[in-house]
Parts: sequence; structure tokens; C-alpha cells
Amino acid sequence: MSIINNLGKRLQEERERQGLTLEDIGEKTHIRTRYLEEIEAGDYSHMPGEVYLKGFIRSYAEALGLDGWGFVEEYNRSKAALEVEAQEEDLAETLVAEKTEKNGPSIFQNPLLHPAQERFRVTKNQQDRRIIAWGLVVLLAVSLYFFLVPGGIDAPDPDLSIVEIPPEPITTEPVTTEVEISPQVEELTPPVEAEVTQPVVEVAAPVVVEIAAREDCWLEIYRDGKLDDVAVLLAGRSQTILGQQKIQVRFGNPAGVDVVHNGQAVTGLGTAVQTRVFTADTNYVIQDLRKAEPPKQPQLQMGNEPIKGPELMLEP
Repeated sequence: MSIINNLGKRLQEERERQGLTLEDIGEKTHIRTRYLEEIEAGDYSHMPGEVYLKGFIRSYAEALGLDGWGFVEEYNRSKAALEVEAQEEDLAETLVAEKTEKNGPSIFQNPLLHPAQERFRVTKNQQDRRIIAWGLVVLLAVSLYFFLVPGGIDAPDPDLSIVEIPPEPITTEPVTTEVEISPQVEELTPPVEAEVTQPVVEVAAPVVVEIAAREDCWLEIYRDGKLDDVAVLLAGRSQTILGQQKIQVRFGNPAGVDVVHNGQAVTGLGTAVQTRVFTADTNYVIQDLRKAEPPKQPQLQMGNEPIKGPELMLEP
């Protein structure tokens, strides 16, 4: 079992030990049940993206009281090890293919892999030896016949005179042969270009901001220039915000939350109320001319149906 599969197995065992169901974990983390099932099975083929997968693993582990960031680090290490192993296997297959192409087909080199060809070779060798043996027997029999049987061959009579008759001269006439040489034109066949099908790559949102509350924190969220939410993120809850261009968040209690921007932890939030802008490449603090303390709203909670506060006119 790989380390990646082992992570999901450990989460499943801890969940069952605590007597919780996947629906209970889904209510705590706001993660769909089918994604939780895939994490436990170690099958991440249907995940919306790498950033989401790491956030799901961390939230799942923290919902069970485990070290979420530790599980994410284990996932990164195991994935890197699998990539190195896959590269080594590809290199080994390439070397074997090059060696096979250089030395020619190896069907006659290993009789265990190709028994039919080897049996053909053995049978042919036996037939050749039999032919040679019979040829030697026939040659030996003829030799014995010449030496043992007198007059076995009709010898010429010594009394007969041999008259040599000169051969008649042969006149040859030159023969002229007309050879018609037709030019040969080589037809050039244009190369056939293979159609390459481009793989479909799923592109995740350019800006992803994850906020996990250790203490209650009032938030005012603008996504791509539009007010998206005004609510209180309760301690122990987390919120993921997706944007195409930029995300602007005003934190009422920045010291009580952990913020991750595109997979990187954001530091230096401070303790005072601040407004921070997140883009695909960076994040920065902007000056907020409003009152330092945001308006308090009773019992607001981020979840499936958050209670919206009054819209504030702030230039994003």
C-alpha cells in the first residue's frame, strides 16, 4: 500500500474509532461526501484540483483533532516519491527498448519465452545431422565397391587408338541488341502528419484564499470587485474563497485566523483590523479609511446559508 493510500486509511480508522460517519465529517468541514470517500480510498482522480485536495485533507484531519498540516506534508512527500519512481520506470523502459532495437529481436535468444522457435531449430539440426550421416554411409559404400570389386568400372581397351578430331571453327556474327532505356521517375509520397489530440486540462481558479478561524473573526469579503459576504467566521470553522482576478478581505480579528493564499501561508497579519488584497501573484494591505472596529452583527455564521450583513460601499 502506498503512502498516499495509507493517509486515507489512517483518516478512516480514526473516524471509525471516534464513531463518526462521513456525513458528520461533511457537516464539520463543508466537504462533499464523495470527496471524503475518495480521500479514504486514495483515489484523487475526480478532485477539482491540487489546491482543493490539500485543503480537503487538512480540513478532514483537523475535524478529527489531528495535525492537518502534517498530513499535507506527508502527501507532498509521497507524491514527489511517486513521481521520481515513475520517471525511473520510464527511463528503464526506454533503455530496454533501445537495447532491443540495437541488438535485433530476441525471440531466438530465450527458448523459454519462445519454445516453438527453439523446437524448430532443434528439429532442423537433427535433420541436418541425419543427412550428413547418410551421405557418409553412401560415400563409404561406393569407396568399398571400387576397391573390393575388380572391373567394377569399364576401363578403356589399350589396343584401341585414340584419334583426336579437331573441332570445326565456329563463326560468330555480331548481334546488335537495341535496349530501350526508359527514365524512371520516383514518386515522392508526402509524409503523413499524425493528428495530435491535445489533452483537456482542468484549470483551477487563479486566486484561492483559505481562512481557518482559531477565534471568532468578523469578515467582509469582496470577490472580483463585488461584495460577496459579510459575516462572522466562528472558531473551529474554515472558509474557502475562489476568485478570477482578486479577492479583498477585511479582517476584524486577524490574529485569530490562519490564512492560506494559493497554497502558501500568509504571515504578518497583525492584531489590528486590516484590509488585505489577494491576487494570483501576491497579496498586500491597503489603507482602510473607515472606523477601526467593524460593525458587530449578532450570531452570524459562515456555512451553507450564511446571514448577510449590510452591504458596505468600499472601492475594491
